[in-house]
Amino acid sequence: MKLFVARLFAVLLIVLSMSDACAWSGPGHMIVAAIAYRDLSPVERQKLDMIVESHPQFKSWRDDFPENVPNLDQGL
Repeated sequence: MKLFVARLFAVLLIVLSMSDACAWSGPGHMIVAAIAYRDLSPVERQKLDMIVESHPQFKSWRDDFPENVPNLDQGL
């Protein structure tokens, strides 16, 4: 029984210490989202763009991009 409790404690300690290490960073999340967006059909992209544009902070986010960026796909 003591061996079982010791192993259980060791597993819990490992799992709890890994939670931060397994978390996604902001850039990692954006990369995965860009890949998923690229794989959408044109109709799906249009629907998603409409959803994103309805976000209350969309205009301020869009305005953060310089106007002179060539070939900027804000959806991506």
